[in-house]
Amino acid sequence: MKNYLRFVKYGILPNMVGDGSMSRYNSIDASLWLLWAMGKYLERTQDYAFLDTIVDRRFHCNGPAAVQEILEEIIDTYRNGTQFEDRWQEDGDEKCLTIRISMDSDCLISAGNESSEYAGLAEKVKSTFTKFWNQKAGCLYDTIDGDPEQSKKIRPNQVFVVAFGLLDANKSRAIMGKVRQELLTPFGLRTLSPRDCDYRAVHDDEYSYHQGTVWLWLIGAFVEGSIITYSKRRTLRILDGIGYFTALSETLEAFGSVPKVFDGGCDSVCKHGTGKGCKSQAWNVGESLRSLSLLLSGDDSHDKGQEVIGNKIVYEMVIRDYYDAENHVPGLSAALQELPFLAESGVEYVYLLGLMRYAGSPFDIMDPYDIDGRAGCFADLDNFVSAVHALGIKVIADWMANQHVSKNSPL
Repeated sequence: MKNYLRFVKYGILPNMVGDGSMSRYNSIDASLWLLWAMGKYLERTQDYAFLDTIVDRRFHCNGPAAVQEILEEIIDTYRNGTQFEDRWQEDGDEKCLTIRISMDSDCLISAGNESSEYAGLAEKVKSTFTKFWNQKAGCLYDTIDGDPEQSKKIRPNQVFVVAFGLLDANKSRAIMGKVRQELLTPFGLRTLSPRDCDYRAVHDDEYSYHQGTVWLWLIGAFVEGSIITYSKRRTLRILDGIGYFTALSETLEAFGSVPKVFDGGCDSVCKHGTGKGCKSQAWNVGESLRSLSLLLSGDDSHDKGQEVIGNKIVYEMVIRDYYDAENHVPGLSAALQELPFLAESGVEYVYLLGLMRYAGSPFDIMDPYDIDGRAGCFADLDNFVSAVHALGIKVIADWMANQHVSKNSPL
């Protein structure tokens, strides 16, 4: 971090340092990730003396400064706003990109050098973040300025809001449900929902990079947000249900590391051309490791809290009520349409009633070894259970054969 701090200019950290001769200042959020990393470092090491370390700045316009002074410079940049031109050479030509950073004045208060004032600034930002809430969609707007159609697109940025604890439990649960339903894949998160008209299933140009391409590093924020919203155990079930651990193992076997991106429509690591970009991306490796650390560490305080409460949301599904006789759709198939809503609502168990072949009522079992025709067949049941598990929900099947076999049963 000390080396990266050397390159801070205009209160901005470069997105790419390279050999230091032509650093690229083309990212608005890189500096914020530096602050996040610094917070994690101090939390883990308690090395607060590091804040007084003097850093020799890379540019003559910036003299030597303490780490804390550079961090305050970054905060001031985001508070007051800035604009500058990032210039670089590409294919022999000089390129230029204008960077503008501005903050909504409603989000800001006067902040000085006192930690209590910075805490007040953080609380102010958190309290005003609710303006991003899209009540109709049950998730966050991607933007709140500019094109209203762009603002409604379902993108993965919102998982960071949950991971950082900026919203209440109900909104966080709704966001994670939406992300699981539309963005989560066995490899990472898509950058755009497949339901969007601008979605691109194949990454083949610069445009498609943000229009559905799977970014593997986003799994870190998803795991962190899921643990906070649900629990560590349920997060493990969600990832296992969607095949994440199998896909990660296959990825490591195929590439020897974790590549940059996958196609949005990718369904197998084994297909030719699956991994796009470089074959080993540092932040993908890092976030994969962090995800596993969060899931497998001995700290189960959140799960213990869940166990103490002891409450579980169980949703009973009387399968015969879902049977569409007119269109000949079995109940198990018709019930699939309801699963995304149940997941968003926080349902943890689905209780199936009326699976066994029965006569007048589900309590009048004719054959406990067979599935009722209105429910479907065993293939329908397998498909239903797989879909439920992919959403991190468990299935309870009512077992009444020991006391509710019909008097008219041949058994």
